[in-house]
Amino acid sequence: MRELEFLPEWYPELHRRRRLLFLQIWATLVLAGGLAFWLFLVNRNGASAERNLTELQVKIVRSDERLEKMEKLRQLKDQLQQQAQIQAKLGVHVESARLLSKVAALMPPSMSLLDIGLETEEIATTLSPLAQAALKDPKNPPLERRLKTRLIGVAPTDVDVANFITELTKVPFFDHVSMDYIRDRHDGKYVMREFQLTFSVGLSLSGGT
Repeated sequence: MRELEFLPEWYPELHRRRRLLFLQIWATLVLAGGLAFWLFLVNRNGASAERNLTELQVKIVRSDERLEKMEKLRQLKDQLQQQAQIQAKLGVHVESARLLSKVAALMPPSMSLLDIGLETEEIATTLSPLAQAALKDPKNPPLERRLKTRLIGVAPTDVDVANFITELTKVPFFDHVSMDYIRDRHDGKYVMREFQLTFSVGLSLSGGT
């Protein structure tokens, strides 16, 4: 016996269309939710990028300020170095004047100087292994500045020259007093003893000459 169908023919079609409509609505909602979430991420990333840009701009401003301060410090360092060089040169002149005054005071009356040579030397300071290890830059050890002095003069006898050298060695600030040569010098009918000697003075020491 055949079952009787009481549903109209259009009902299954209507049911199918309702299901399609329901699926479309859900798909639209999912798509709308995904789009909303994407917009949220875009806005959040945009806000984060804006914050990062602001922080970067602040860092740039601070870097510019630091660079400006470093430039001022560099200029100040250059000025100090120039002043130090000027003071060092003035110090050499002061030591030279005091040195010559001391030499003149030690010379016997019968002695005369023919030439004086002054030369500034920079010698690497000898350090102990411990002090050398403590240097920030071992390749650039501290330098000792010394004023090397060369005297050429004449005296009647070798005794006068020897006495002059003895007096020079008694001065605590005259180092490495040494005779380079001594020989006869003829001046008309007079024969004198010409000599050349050298010694040095530490420029880091302030008084004594």
